[in-house]
Amino acid sequence: MKRIKLPALLLCIALIVSAVSGCSKPSGAADQSDPNEGRGDLITDEPGPAEAAEKPEAQQSGQPEEQPEDAGEKGAENTLAIKGPTYTGLSNLRNDNNDDGSYFYEDMTEDSVTVVKKSGGDVKILLFTDMHLDGKNSTSKLTVSHLVENIQREKPDLVLLGGDNVTSAFNRRRAQQLGEIFEKLGVYWAGVLGNHEGDNAFSISRGDMVDIFSSYDHCLMRKGLSTATGDCNYALNIENPDGTLMQTFFFFDTFDMMSDGRKAEYGFSKSDKVTDGVRKDQVSWYETKLGEVKTKYGGCKSIVVLHIPLPQYKTALEEGLKPITGVNLENPCVSGVDTGLFDAIKKGGSTTAVFCGHDHMNNYRLIYQDILLCYIESSGYGSYHTGNKLGYAEKDWLQGYTRLTVHENGAYDILNVRNSQGME
Repeated sequence: MKRIKLPALLLCIALIVSAVSGCSKPSGAADQSDPNEGRGDLITDEPGPAEAAEKPEAQQSGQPEEQPEDAGEKGAENTLAIKGPTYTGLSNLRNDNNDDGSYFYEDMTEDSVTVVKKSGGDVKILLFTDMHLDGKNSTSKLTVSHLVENIQREKPDLVLLGGDNVTSAFNRRRAQQLGEIFEKLGVYWAGVLGNHEGDNAFSISRGDMVDIFSSYDHCLMRKGLSTATGDCNYALNIENPDGTLMQTFFFFDTFDMMSDGRKAEYGFSKSDKVTDGVRKDQVSWYETKLGEVKTKYGGCKSIVVLHIPLPQYKTALEEGLKPITGVNLENPCVSGVDTGLFDAIKKGGSTTAVFCGHDHMNNYRLIYQDILLCYIESSGYGSYHTGNKLGYAEKDWLQGYTRLTVHENGAYDILNVRNSQGME
């Protein structure tokens, strides 16, 4: 029998893996060739085709269509500034987005960052979740096209991501591309990871994902303290110009499926499939951090953002509560155990709302024990949705985003906006 030499064998294996994964290169390989290789159609310097997105609201109402600014030139106007000692790593930020040409950080620690709305007034925040940028060119391009066009039209101060952002194998370059999109748009962003970041054997780790994101100047995501399990447990404080606190956002890692060790801890068998969620040490971190923020500002109004819904999202429905808005088209896939975050939220007297992703066909909001439980409008076209799962006509698909407008006194308004219809 003729022996196959080792280099030839390795080449055959590499070709098979590449064909199965649909990706042209593993992470890092593009550094020695064309820097655009492996991009596919994920990102472009201009918005996607007009037929891939709904017309702006102004055009729907009969007003002249607003022409979006070129994402590669100026991008969405940003009125948030960073306070504190000068941070020289922000040299590539455009000076036309602020008054004095300088950006500053204050209290930029492992688990917190503070921003200020220099001009005063409301802070407009757009939340996107479950984009599932997985390397499938047609669906990823459509998802990114809507992301870019919605940001250009809305011109938010901040964008928050609810997890399952960049998924599947060989995704280092796609993670970088997402960071580049926000740099081109000139908009600050933060958020959490979902259950599908790092769940593929050929994916970069969750920690690497956060490191890549946070390396971009406009990204406010923090990795968190080693005393709290996970890779994105942190707080984001938004101040008014006079230094008072407008709102604090607490972000939590909720992981994937429970490990055998975790299942044994809570009395499950190894064969049970149990969705993971916030750990007890993360709850302790929240209680400690909330105390620090209250001490600093003399009080705190706050919102929690995570990927996998808390058990109370399901409990509320089981107890007969009806959503105040939105739809419930799938059984909520909540954390398999209650580790006490909801009780800590009630006890802390600060957090008034929780935002989650994970369930692509739910976008309801309801009030449970005086806490507003919200689904972020699902944003991606690459995974299951009401079209490919329930056979809904495209005009009834849920993909879009959630607009959160925070006022100077900490009060806020919420609106779900669908790509297919323009509003909730």
